[in-house]
Amino acid sequence: MARRIKVLNAASSLFTEAGFFDVSMSMIAKKAGVAKGTIYLYFSTKEEIFLALCTDELGIWLLHLESQLSTVTGVLENEQFIAILRKSFEGRDVMYRLIALMHLVLEKNVSLQEVLDFKRNLLELTVKISDRVEIVLPYLEKGDGLALMTTFHSLVVGWSQMTETSPIMEKVLEIPEMAPFKFDMQDNLFRSFRLVLDGAKYGDQK
Repeated sequence: MARRIKVLNAASSLFTEAGFFDVSMSMIAKKAGVAKGTIYLYFSTKEEIFLALCTDELGIWLLHLESQLSTVTGVLENEQFIAILRKSFEGRDVMYRLIALMHLVLEKNVSLQEVLDFKRNLLELTVKISDRVEIVLPYLEKGDGLALMTTFHSLVVGWSQMTETSPIMEKVLEIPEMAPFKFDMQDNLFRSFRLVLDGAKYGDQK
């Protein structure tokens, strides 16, 4: 188990530093300080490693958020809910980077069962947090919590990809006229989500 954790930590570091597609199993083994064959005792492909990391990162985040919401008594205003949500994202840069790549990775070199297991685990965690969201935001109807969290996930994916830059793009964005294309991940993410929440709460009011 200790070696598996070393492999995951090494892969996490490499994926965030070099990007998923430029990382090999050999690089992960070297970074983890283990023989390449050792990795295959736990994972068949680097995509499988990636999914394990996503499961861990998303699971930790969703459980943390659920824990925070479970302490709430009464109902929350949208701005209060977003404040809790935003605080739950603090220090989760690795999760951003993984999410930005997740849907691309799921399409390559991953078995049906691996993707199904990953999605089932994610669904179970999301349903649990969605039920809690419907309690603290009572203007949501039954089932709206899941739709809301799915929308939030899509915004995380979108803004993660929009703010994930290559070294060349970073130089381009340093040019003053390119300033409109410089985006702050969290500011834009939660500004967009605030519009979704306000639409859900006030959309039917004329």
